[in-house]
Formats: sequence, structure tokens, C-alpha cells
Amino acid sequence: MDPTDQDASADLNARLLQHPNLARNFDRDYPSGVATSAQLRAMEKDREKQTGHSHLLNLPYVLYMASHPGSPDANGIGRSILITLDHFCERFSLVPGFRGAFSPLHHGIWKHHDPEFWSVLALAYVSILLDRGAYVVKQFGKPLPCGVRGQKPKDADLLVGESGRADIYLDVVMKHRPRFKTADEARHELITHADEKVGAKFSSALASGIAAFVIVVCVPSETQVNILLGAPEVLAPSTAHELGRTGKVTACYYALAGSRDANNELIWKLFSRDELPSVQSRIADSLSGS
Repeated sequence: MDPTDQDASADLNARLLQHPNLARNFDRDYPSGVATSAQLRAMEKDREKQTGHSHLLNLPYVLYMASHPGSPDANGIGRSILITLDHFCERFSLVPGFRGAFSPLHHGIWKHHDPEFWSVLALAYVSILLDRGAYVVKQFGKPLPCGVRGQKPKDADLLVGESGRADIYLDVVMKHRPRFKTADEARHELITHADEKVGAKFSSALASGIAAFVIVVCVPSETQVNILLGAPEVLAPSTAHELGRTGKVTACYYALAGSRDANNELIWKLFSRDELPSVQSRIADSLSGS
């Protein structure tokens, strides 16, 4: 291994070890042999280009962001992502199906067309959000009832319990490159993604009377944040009627965006419709691509 890579891996590994619950899911010397200095530099340049892939993100690069001295905002967001993933591992590692839900962080980390890191990140944020509310996360990757005979049953991302009510099958949709330019386009885009997920995952299961939720998480650019700030109703939940569906199905929408903590450090948070006023209109350039 190139000495530069050894030094870089050691620095990133030291950062990872600051989050022991997350580190426990990787080899002791991670990311040695997984991410080279050349790969990280190439990824950084690709993300910065106007015609590049600003949506690219993986765990080695988040470790790099959290350790990089050049950008305080990138540092803050990198650290906040690591804290979230560490909390996710601490709270849910013993929940059935966790390893399968977490496994994309180990595989396909250099995929350019659709980095799987985003899906795990969205699942982590949503699981923590539910856990802090009135819900209990019972299982990751729960097979749905009423599958087609002879075919492998489809899985819901989460099986969630609420006191005194029937369990809820829940799927998380991560939209890390929304394309909307107006509030109307934003609402249409979010509903379309929710409806596509319902059609692909829950259409047959709903007939059996299950309760289903779809949560769409979008990562808006700076311009798109300002659109949402001007029209927070874009993130209002959708009923089955608005989705053009029958049965017990609801779609909820969140923005994953920047906020300042008590130390004025930029962190990532999930924002609902009612929480939008506290979002920062300027998202870190290192992540928004705007």
C-alpha cells in the first residue's frame, strides 16, 4: 500500500473509532484496502464539478469530511452523520434484520449512479425519529403478507409498533437529487415517489387490511430549501385518497437539511412541515451541490 494511503487510512480509522458502535460493524483497520487517497480526491473533484456527481457519498468520504480541516461546514455535517449512524447502531443493532439493513455500507460504495449510502442514512434518520416518538421499531426487512404464490415475498423496510394499535409496515424512500423548481413541482415529485413505492411494494398487501406508511426523505439544494421555506405545505402528509389508493396507507415527507446547533456548527436534521422555519437556507456546498 502507498504510504500516503496508509496515513490516510490511519487518520480515517482514528475518526471512525471515535464512534465505537458504528466501528464495531467494520474491520478493525477500516477503511484500509477499501478507500485510497486517490479515490477520495477523485470523488471530491467529481462532486465539485458543475457537471459532476454532487450526490456521491459513502462512509469513507464522510470520515474524510469529518477530518478535513478545510471546511468547517463539511466538518460539522460529516461529524453529525457519524453521530447519527453511531446512534443507529447503538439503538438498533439487536433488532431483527439490522445486519441486512446496514449491509449496503459495506458493498457498492463507489457506485456512481445511485450510491446506496443514502438509503441507509435515510433509514437511520427515520428509525431514530420513530424511536423518539411513540413507536417501536420491531424489525428491519419484514416480509409483507399476501405475496404472489411462487415468488419471494416483498419486504417492508420497517415493521413498527405503536401502543394499542396494529403494527405498521413502513418503507423509506430517499430522494437525494430532487429536481423540482417550484412548490407545485415539489409536491408533485414527492407524491409521485410515494405513489410509486406504494404501487411497487404495498398494492397487494393493502387488500389484506394492513396499515402501511411511506416516508419520503428529500435532500434539497439551497435553492430548493428556499422554495420549501416559502411553501411548507409541500411537506404535508398525503392520505390514500390523494395518492389515488384505497386502504390504510399514508405518505409523510421530510427534508434532510442543515441546521445550526448550540455551538453554531452545521449539522444535518430531518425537518417536517412544522419544523421548516428553523432550517438553514444555506446548505453546505460540500453536500448540496448547489
